Amino acid sequence: TVKYLVNNENYGQIVGETEQIVKNSENASEVTAVAKDGYKFKEWSDGRTTPDRLDQYVTENATYTANFVKTWTVQYLVDGATFATRTVENGANGYISEIPEKYGYVFSNWDKNLECVTSDIVTNAVFLPWISLDPNGSIDANDFVETHITGRNVKENTFEYIISESISDTGENISD
Repeated sequence: TVKYLVNNENYGQIVGETEQIVKNSENASEVTAVAKDGYKFKEWSDGRTTPDRLDQYVTENATYTANFVKTWTVQYLVDGATFATRTVENGANGYISEIPEKYGYVFSNWDKNLECVTSDIVTNAVFLPWISLDPNGSIDANDFVETHITGRNVKENTFEYIISESISDTGENISD
């Protein structure tokens, strides 16, 4: 006898005959593990990772459980437009390797913590202005603050992190 079970009936089901009496050395009939919305098939209890299963040359009784996991959708936006959408397993890391681009800016981070996804998330790209140095290799940090951070709720000295640690909070180049 070969039995096919699911780890939770709310997560998915088996399509096909779930309990089969198979003669020694014959084949079982094919079954498929099908996830319900919001879940995905992960693997069978014996480690097989494809949802379709055809057990051949059956020589002993066996029970196989289809394991399903909860999934969430993460939508990544750049200026309100979808940059990417990913399905992430419950509790998994939702960060992506693709880096969005925006002319005149450098990507900094996503505005939501994606280390342990436990719900659907819409996250926005955070960009910082690209800084160009003058021919002497310096920049007036006060001009930077007035030009690029005006309107943001940012303390004036936080531009130090944005530019580099070689610029003082007075705008002097201290790396020389």
